[in-house]
Amino acid sequence: MDNLPLDIVDEIINHVEDARDIAKLSVTCKSFQEAGYDIRSMHVKVLNEDHERVRNPVDMSSPNSGLESRNLKDTVVNITSKRRCLKQLCIEVEPRLQSKEVPENEGQKTDFWMSDPYFVRKWLPRAGATLQHLCIVDYGKQAMMRRSSILNIVSENSILTELDTFPCRSESVGDDNAIVIQFICSKSVKTLDLRNMYIDASECEAMHHLVSMTLRGTKVTPGALECINTSISNLQTFVLDEVSGISSVYRCVRKFSEMKVLSLGLSSPAQFVSMDAPSLEKLELKMLCPVEIRIVAPQLKSLAFNMKVSEQSSLRVCSEDTCEEHATKVMPGGLLEILYGASSFEILAILIARNMRTLKKLCWDIPCMELNEDGTFCKVLTDVPLNLPSFEHLHNCERLQSLYIGPGLWYSMETHVNQLAARNRWPRMHTLVVHMIPHDTGSSIRVLQMILGPSVKHLTIYIHKSGPVDSMLIKQRIKESDMQGIDCIVKECSTSHDFTYFSF
Repeated sequence: MDNLPLDIVDEIINHVEDARDIAKLSVTCKSFQEAGYDIRSMHVKVLNEDHERVRNPVDMSSPNSGLESRNLKDTVVNITSKRRCLKQLCIEVEPRLQSKEVPENEGQKTDFWMSDPYFVRKWLPRAGATLQHLCIVDYGKQAMMRRSSILNIVSENSILTELDTFPCRSESVGDDNAIVIQFICSKSVKTLDLRNMYIDASECEAMHHLVSMTLRGTKVTPGALECINTSISNLQTFVLDEVSGISSVYRCVRKFSEMKVLSLGLSSPAQFVSMDAPSLEKLELKMLCPVEIRIVAPQLKSLAFNMKVSEQSSLRVCSEDTCEEHATKVMPGGLLEILYGASSFEILAILIARNMRTLKKLCWDIPCMELNEDGTFCKVLTDVPLNLPSFEHLHNCERLQSLYIGPGLWYSMETHVNQLAARNRWPRMHTLVVHMIPHDTGSSIRVLQMILGPSVKHLTIYIHKSGPVDSMLIKQRIKESDMQGIDCIVKECSTSHDFTYFSF
């Protein structure tokens, strides 16, 4: 193996990302050991087995005790600090460990807090010279109870760092004793993904190179989002998913001139949301509706909407700040894609009316299906209205090409199959995608036969494996049905949605 050309060795080892596999490969020969120091991407997985070793320590006299008793955090520091050109790093606590219940009296025995500031400061400056993409999925059971200054640490590492000074002849001034100061300009993370942690951003410094930030399942200190807005001037993608702890007023007073993708998924209520985003192309709203929300986005092309809007709420998403000043519900025009997942269809009707000449793709669902963490079907939520929508307003969508029907909407159509049968006209579309969790085989087949109009050329059906009806049975019934020459693909699935048809 040591006789392999270096470029082939480099190509092989850079196809391996798991830190354990890299370690195993590095001990096979000297070439792989040396190449292991120059890997560009690494994934450090914190496993349930790691947690069990700490909870149940082995006998120190055991021949294997050295490896198994090693502190996990020390191991992470060791393997990351040896990498010379690491560009992408993910430290992830696996889902199995995340969901495991640990007795309260054992909580202090383990330390799996991956956003621990002391721990992060030990490895980030060493690995950060070349690091551009960082993802940390923390152990929520410990991390959500402890405040972390991880954003401040990352921002400190993004500042130009003076590495060394040395005498050198300067040709520009002809001085042999000129002092040249060497800086590392690449110490700047460009994409940051932080999950399952409690973040304090109060001392966050400027991060001008950061273009993408994702906060998922996190808690933030009051004012944290305002600090982020101030510190990150060139952010292009900002994703907030199940973020809690924000102040009641989230008001961005300046423009996000570079922002192209924004997802507002706030799990704690904000009273007011206001921002200007002149370059925004994709917007997702999935939160408790504020009293007032104002987003000015003249370039918006894709909108995902999953929000219950009260009559008292003022909702204004528009291309200019002066549009329809007296209206309380204003939606943008010029959209190419809409992903709609609210139980009320009032806002969707406004959206369709505003975009009937431009809309190409529509995803439509009702949020009535509860799934377990592993994606299996749990139950139908009884507090979500199962209204049968009218498809009439889709007839005027001149450019509609694709319709995606989610499992909640499908269940509503299945439940109201007799009412649905009275309708004799369906919107024209080229591609139809159905994700179903069928509850009645006969009703599902009837609904399917109703909606397959002559314009449909491609049909894709996802059948949830864990639904009340045997997925293999309904799959067989669909294959036996007359598809009228339609290109039909039927798949079994175990996840909630497949959004590969959309740009989100």
